[in-house]
Amino acid sequence: TLSSSSAASDVYKRQENNERIRRDEYGGMGLINTLFYRLFSRIYPGIRLNYSEKDSTFIPISEDTATRKTELKDLFAEPFIKTKISEKSFFYLGFPINRKYIGKDSIEYSRKSLGLSLIYTYLLFDRMNLSLGLQKSWRNLNGEKNSETRGVAGFEFKINQMTFITFRQGIELDFPLPGELKEYDNHTYLLFSHCF
Repeated sequence: TLSSSSAASDVYKRQENNERIRRDEYGGMGLINTLFYRLFSRIYPGIRLNYSEKDSTFIPISEDTATRKTELKDLFAEPFIKTKISEKSFFYLGFPINRKYIGKDSIEYSRKSLGLSLIYTYLLFDRMNLSLGLQKSWRNLNGEKNSETRGVAGFEFKINQMTFITFRQGIELDFPLPGELKEYDNHTYLLFSHCF
């Protein structure tokens, strides 16, 4: 995180850049990058970028085994603005963009989507924060257009400087609303992170 106590001359220069480039076996590659600038003491605009690509072919050794080909391209980008409302609360406004293509043997899948994320975060105490929000996406799945709306509730618990746990629960909000409580489940996200 960036501190708000920097000198005024440094305010427009501060940036955070976390980039990882990887190369997989069988023709795979990927890039993960998060970059944001602190323009003012309470405003942090930036962008998240995640790109992966895989193009591989399995050549059979014997005639009894079929040739298999896999092609994957996945681009996720999210321009965002994070604002500090008070010492304990933040507001996040993001505009996620996703393009995904999967070709495997004779099966093809393509998805294009635009979205909107509104997330409010409150620091409950030094090691834990709570989040509430709303996400909306407009998608084109193999030529068919649809949209999705969901609420988001979750928490992040910081165990120490190197380890944290994040939990997010999606809540179905498309109309007509579900009749049963279990049908409100719309994706669950759990992350355990530790830096070595």
